[in-house]
Amino acid sequence: MWFLIVRVFNLATNTFKFFTAITLIVISLPLHSAEIILKNGDIYLVEIFEENSEQIKFTWKNENYKIPKSEILTIDSTQTGKDQYYLSSDVLLNDGSKLKAVITEEKKETLTLKSSLGYVTLPKSKIVKIESKKPEEISITKYKIFDINKKGTNIGFSFAYQTFPKINSDSSLSFVGGGNFFIEPQALVLHRFFRFGILGELVSSPNSRIESISLYNGVFYINGDFPITKWLHFYSNIGAGSSFVRYTKDDVTTSGINGIGQFTIGYAGFSFNRIIIRIGYKASYILEKQDGLFLQGGEFSIGYIL
Repeated sequence: MWFLIVRVFNLATNTFKFFTAITLIVISLPLHSAEIILKNGDIYLVEIFEENSEQIKFTWKNENYKIPKSEILTIDSTQTGKDQYYLSSDVLLNDGSKLKAVITEEKKETLTLKSSLGYVTLPKSKIVKIESKKPEEISITKYKIFDINKKGTNIGFSFAYQTFPKINSDSSLSFVGGGNFFIEPQALVLHRFFRFGILGELVSSPNSRIESISLYNGVFYINGDFPITKWLHFYSNIGAGSSFVRYTKDDVTTSGINGIGQFTIGYAGFSFNRIIIRIGYKASYILEKQDGLFLQGGEFSIGYIL
């Protein structure tokens, strides 16, 4: 029994070290400031965290955005700063032309404007009318993307298949299957990467009149969520609770309530929008009076972020 306890402890310790390293990498992910000018003339100072030939992803005022490059006139990475914006104005000139630009400086007789072509200073005598946007007309709002890393309340189901050593020398049981319902409340968020969760679980062996085992588990756990990129996204659960074990052999049934420890580690890169998808390795240890029961195997979870 002690060998199994030490084994689970060592696995949890090594995994904690691994995810500590992952957390440090996530925290230090490179961001670079840039000025983007949209085709409507609006200018934003943002922090870009992902860019390819078709689009850019950036953070602005603690929200994530994704904009196709077809909607952008220029990206200037030499500009520094963040969370600033300058809404463009329609400047109607006396020759009938119209200019979309941001007013950067106003003097008694001139206006300095910035557009995708750069800075230009115009005499006020050449300007017929200026139509300015209202401050609340933020043009990038429609490009906001839901951040899977934001901490709403997670609910969902898990399905597991776990194997275990023989209960006794003449036992034929070797695996159980089943599932659980879990909830990870927003109110129990500890940190950007950690939160508490609760699960109710039922796993059992195939139905047999000769021998069978069922476990009804209730576990309180800490969930760790470690997104590095969209596709490099890992998670872990470690917790403890109680297990009602029911064992039947040759029409003789024994049952009892025991302590249980659980540990899960896996991949969550298939999650999208508000849908949570986790695939991982799961280990459970049931504390018996004599020999404990060690289960290990795979788990698939699907959930939703409220």
